[in-house]
Amino acid sequence: MHNITLIIGIALLLLGRKLFWLFVGAIGFVLGLHLGTTYLQGYGENIALIAGVIGGVIGIVLAIFVQKIAVVGAGFVGGGYIALGFWKQYMGAAEGQTFWIPFIIGGIIGAILVSFLFAWALIILSSLLGAMLVVQGLHLSGGLETIVFVALAAAGIFVQAWMKKKPQPSS
Repeated sequence: MHNITLIIGIALLLLGRKLFWLFVGAIGFVLGLHLGTTYLQGYGENIALIAGVIGGVIGIVLAIFVQKIAVVGAGFVGGGYIALGFWKQYMGAAEGQTFWIPFIIGGIIGAILVSFLFAWALIILSSLLGAMLVVQGLHLSGGLETIVFVALAAAGIFVQAWMKKKPQPSS
């Protein structure tokens, strides 16, 4: 399952804005995978993976047919997931009763960012989420995890911003 998070993380780092349906689908996959591993622990790893795939498919379908709602929803879930990751990593908080507070705050910030600054919000959120998924997939520890996260997030933002400014060939 870690190879999947690495692949999705790298794709988000490089193509999160370009293929926004990938961003929304990845958010759905991560949410489904997280919920599957949290609430379906006794059923095995494959059930959690299936929950992730179902979440991803729902995200992609929403992205295609209900674009604005899907993007704002993905911004909320992506922002919440990023805030929750920071909460766990830097505040030393374990998942429990208070995990929803940083998730809601980060979700609101992510939804607002996506609503008003669509392209840049996609670039920033997909780079942060992609960097987080890659770091989680690599199982790094301590200071190295932070350094790799910051470097990957910065590289993702740079690459996607460069691709945004790059003139498109006329057909």
